[in-house]
Amino acid sequence: CRYNPSQHAANCTKYYFVRQGDEEALKQALAYVGPISVAIDATRPQFILYRS
Repeated sequence: CRYNPSQHAANCTKYYFVRQGDEEALKQALAYVGPISVAIDATRPQFILYRS
């Protein structure tokens, strides 16, 4: 895949931090700020070895 700036779908103009593990804060952010995106540190052993 190659990025084509003429076909972007959204812009990020601001960002906020939501405290880890605080579901109520996440719910409030979704209601008052808008769509949520996340970053996942996939280098941690707990993530690498995860099975379900």
